[in-house]
Amino acid sequence: MEAVRGWITGVTAVAALLFLVKSLAPKGAVGRVAEFTGGLLLLLALLQPLEALTGDWDMELGDLQAQIKERQEELEDYKAAVIAEETAAYRSDIGGTP
Repeated sequence: MEAVRGWITGVTAVAALLFLVKSLAPKGAVGRVAEFTGGLLLLLALLQPLEALTGDWDMELGDLQAQIKERQEELEDYKAAVIAEETAAYRSDIGGTP
């Protein structure tokens, strides 16, 4: 229950701050930027409980780099296979040897 209370307090604080900034900001471009930025902050405050649902995303940099390298190798192999297939199809279309 304390988490819900903290979330509601945070959203209320951001909304009050947004109202204050919107009231004090001049009309025009600066006001629109302030309103947009405040809206993003309010959205982040509203979506903050979803952070708990995302699970453990704490990944070591080495693990991430290894996964990237593995995926790049898979893509290179796929690219080579597609090029070989397309080349063979092209050669057979022009009467060459496949």
